Amino acid sequence: MSLVDERFVLSSLYGSQEIICQTFLFGIFSTLIPFSIQYHCNRKNIAQTNQWMFILIVFMYCLSTLYWISSVAYFVLTIRVFLLLSVPKSLEFTIERLYPMFNALITINFFLSDGVVVWRAWVICRHSRMKMLTVPVGLFGCLFAGTITASLGLSFLTNVTATAAILITFWQHLRENRPSIGRGRKSGKKVERIFLMLIESGFIYSISGMTMFIGSLVRLPSGTLGDVYLPIHSQAAGIYPTVVFLIVSRQRSFEGNSDISANSMSNVPNHTRNGRISTIRFDVDMESVREDSTIDSDSPKTKTEE
Repeated sequence: MSLVDERFVLSSLYGSQEIICQTFLFGIFSTLIPFSIQYHCNRKNIAQTNQWMFILIVFMYCLSTLYWISSVAYFVLTIRVFLLLSVPKSLEFTIERLYPMFNALITINFFLSDGVVVWRAWVICRHSRMKMLTVPVGLFGCLFAGTITASLGLSFLTNVTATAAILITFWQHLRENRPSIGRGRKSGKKVERIFLMLIESGFIYSISGMTMFIGSLVRLPSGTLGDVYLPIHSQAAGIYPTVVFLIVSRQRSFEGNSDISANSMSNVPNHTRNGRISTIRFDVDMESVREDSTIDSDSPKTKTEE
């Protein structure tokens, strides 16, 4: 086997694994999109922030679709050219010109996904923004400059620090409000479930980012491991904001109201009604949850005194 044949076999092996994994994740992404559309169409009063988030998800899905199509077409074209099969010159020229362009455009998904992570942490950790979010916001700003490898490292650090900030906020919430929430309604538990799902999804995406960063440093006979993992991570970058969108949307659909708990807010004063979790704003007001739970736990006493 000649050196050219050996390189082609390795390139085909890497390419086939890349296409299989990318297709699997693209299938997951395609499965999540109808649920997002269904939620968006079924909601009557949708906040402007939610509408922009839905548009963002659809845009990222379109980029992922175009990138997946170009990846499959380029892989098939490479096989046909090596096997000396006839390929129309116009088609070959088009694919060879479009594939690098989509390969560059898909990096937009990375930037948008990192922006969603920082924005989510910025809203949830609003009571301690300056202390907890200085690092992730600064790292996110650094993504505009530097080499590709440095940008991947900064992207990974941005996701880890932003998710860690949410984890710290969640831990503080548990330490301060667990006694009152335990005696009150289920609203606190719903908030906790949302927090846990957001934290878990954030760390899973961070692991994917770490794999991408480390892979960019591992040399292969043809390119780097990061080149093989890039299509996989690009689909994960699109899936992550969609999963975050559906996590809170699904929780809200169970409640039947934009408040933390539809039934629990019926007897609460107006100033506590601001403690809601918007479908995509994640505007969790811990103080309102604690007041809600405290009011509920004190209500039997009030009736006894009367």
